[in-house]
Amino acid sequence: MREMGGKGMAGLVIKKAIQDGMILGPRVFTCAQPISMTGGHAHEICYVADGVDEVRKAARILIRSGADLIKLMAKRGFVTRGQDQPWSAQYSVAEMKAAFDEAKKTGRPTAVHAHSAPGHPVVHRSRGGLHRPRRPH
Repeated sequence: MREMGGKGMAGLVIKKAIQDGMILGPRVFTCAQPISMTGGHAHEICYVADGVDEVRKAARILIRSGADLIKLMAKRGFVTRGQDQPWSAQYSVAEMKAAFDEAKKTGRPTAVHAHSAPGHPVVHRSRGGLHRPRRPH
């Protein structure tokens, strides 16, 4: 099962409970928590990081915590009340590259939450090292 973002690293908790035989379930492949900017899309459930250094550190912390992949909220969405403009970019290429470089060092894939529209084309994410664009739902 692919878990692409839950509050409080819930995916890791479920994964460990299954691995430890506490509950029955499928193999879980989780990002632990997506990374979002302060006030960004779904920031309530994300690891919040701003700027290249914080984003890099967030990726390292999630990897250390057991994340199977690194996911960024590259653009806004539809659910963060009063905050979201779905086609507005959140992270720069440099910020995304910082997280994706950390994932690459450990052989982990990457994913982004993004709506396709002008202003932040997928080509910029691929230049940043994105493994594959993905939607969480």
